[in-house]
Amino acid sequence: MPREPQQFGTPRGPLGLRGPHAARVRTQAAYPPAFLRVGVTDQGGYLLDQSLTLTLNTFDFTLVSPAIVPTIGDRLFLQSPEWDGVVVKVSTRSVRTTTYVTVSASNEYDAVASQAPFGLSDNPDGVATFDYADLVISTARTDSGDETTGSCTVFQAGLLPGMTFQLTAANHGLTARDFTVQDFTVTWPSSDYPVTSITFGSAIVRMSVWVNSVGNTGEISGTRITNGSIETPKLDANVVVSNVVSTNNLVSIGSSGITLRDDAGTVSLSSGGFGATWRRFIQGGVYNGDFAASTPTSANNVNDATNALPYWSFTQVSGTAITAVSASDGSSASGRVLRFDMAAGAAADESYVEQIIPVNATRNRQYAYYAQATFLTGSTVSAALMYLSVAYLTSAQAEISGTAVVSSRTTTGIGANTLVTLSVPGGATAGVPTNAAYMRVRVGYKRDVAPVGTTESVSLCEVALLSGASAVLVQEASLSSTIPSAYGPTELTQTGGVLGIVANQGGSSGSAPALQLVGSGTTPIVKLTANSGQPLLRFGGTSFPASPASGDSFYRTDLKEWCRYDGTRWIGELRVSNGTLEGIAASAVIVRLPVPTSYDLLVEYVDMTNLTLTTNNGTNYWSVVLFKADSSHAATQIRFQNTDADGTTNYATHRLTCGDVIAKTTYVDWYLQATKVGTPGNFYVYAAVTWRPIYT
Repeated sequence: MPREPQQFGTPRGPLGLRGPHAARVRTQAAYPPAFLRVGVTDQGGYLLDQSLTLTLNTFDFTLVSPAIVPTIGDRLFLQSPEWDGVVVKVSTRSVRTTTYVTVSASNEYDAVASQAPFGLSDNPDGVATFDYADLVISTARTDSGDETTGSCTVFQAGLLPGMTFQLTAANHGLTARDFTVQDFTVTWPSSDYPVTSITFGSAIVRMSVWVNSVGNTGEISGTRITNGSIETPKLDANVVVSNVVSTNNLVSIGSSGITLRDDAGTVSLSSGGFGATWRRFIQGGVYNGDFAASTPTSANNVNDATNALPYWSFTQVSGTAITAVSASDGSSASGRVLRFDMAAGAAADESYVEQIIPVNATRNRQYAYYAQATFLTGSTVSAALMYLSVAYLTSAQAEISGTAVVSSRTTTGIGANTLVTLSVPGGATAGVPTNAAYMRVRVGYKRDVAPVGTTESVSLCEVALLSGASAVLVQEASLSSTIPSAYGPTELTQTGGVLGIVANQGGSSGSAPALQLVGSGTTPIVKLTANSGQPLLRFGGTSFPASPASGDSFYRTDLKEWCRYDGTRWIGELRVSNGTLEGIAASAVIVRLPVPTSYDLLVEYVDMTNLTLTTNNGTNYWSVVLFKADSSHAATQIRFQNTDADGTTNYATHRLTCGDVIAKTTYVDWYLQATKVGTPGNFYVYAAVTWRPIYT
């Protein structure tokens, strides 16, 4: 097969980043960029090896034949390490059929002054100091005095521009000398090994040093002033301020206590407790999930610029016919709803509100979420669509692939003046992904198949996020003061897809019966066990029931398998046998298995994906044949599939529906073979045979 230019990774789908991103670089990445998004396109799979150079304010790289070529002005987001900026230069060159696109990006963010987490030393301890290489020290006389600068290669991640660190280098006469990182450069000499170099100069002057230099006797130990920040380890405990008010009155401290307000001026926390928006987050998992906090002008349509809905963003995906307004509603506990109004417009009219909510994520994925949105239809319904969409996001608010889930209903399918709740699991994955920091909850309304002249309204009453952990405990309910200490709680868990309920966990009295509910596998579907672990109740047996009906299922405890009666025979659970051949030039067996002596085989399907290089036509092709063989290895053909019509450019897929029986009394094995006919090109094939045992 033709050799492709060396690239990082494989192309991924577009990433849905949202919200402002501060400039940041995390050099702790041990591998090349996990993804690179330019505009709305993930370009990570097109990166050319050894073409990447990253600094605080610049990023240069080359793409190999990208599907979409970046343009000047595109926003650029890099993760691992994290960096964002704007494309400022694009150049292309072609070599035969390959196009190389060289891109330069930049930003204008300043480094943030801070204390480095460690120093560098020629005798490192591996805790407070770490090793370096290629150290260069230069001293020059300037108008402000002698200035020392330097550069080196570092091996420990964490030194960022603006950080002040201590350098010890005996060869240069330096002992715990303060320097401040000016910039750094990350390159990738190979696709799996980044190299980080730093440049540094004189340290940012601490306030204590400045105070002493001008003859003051007082010292503010550990305090520093830099452009944009003042850092101090403590405040005088005896300072008393009668009233403190922040800008825009968002934070105030007075005789009544501390009051916190959000950007809309709504009280979030006061001496009386949590405000409505935070209380809803604590109780229902969503900030302002019942829309108690209105827009600044409730009579006007929601818009993020001048009439924002607290904690929510509003987007008109297509057209302006669908608007939203914070409306009063006496039937809601909060007193308000968010009403979507659809005017006459176009077929693609759509709007939604969105909130990005922090979630609990752990490496063992012990948390799960369920999103719900409750709508109330109006007096007129006309096939418009209400929907709830969720997806998990990383800490950089990039959508995690495969986690997006949508639930929707049409207004006509519900009826007029009717409540309906849309529910979706928190992402299409089992539990919260280990790298998830947020969940994006999007609730919208679109015209769908409703006529373009139709007008109607729906009310979004509330949005909630239900959460659960890996275990639920139910405490003993007896009123006697001695009972709760004698009996442990009941524990509800799910392990390996098996629901388990165990009573009296850790109790010193009574028994601890256990109930397991199993959908499939090696144990009965329902099992109740005693303290000894012996089953008290289970479904199944060692022989099939008499007079079964077609479609009946039965668990064979001796076979440890669920079986189904197909109207003629009992068949076991599905088996799949796989085989792979890559680049073969001669006939070969793909997969071979024996026929068990205890049961016949029912072959259901043969699935395969294949590619023939160069020559593949009506006289020169490959034939994939399923055989069964007897004890003398005389083979009988069951099914076959030829490649003569598949071409030579792309992989082709085939499914052979079989329904053939291989009898254990006649045949000893079966095999799938790729047979060369004529002189076709080399053959690549990935095949799977799906079969079931036939039991008696």
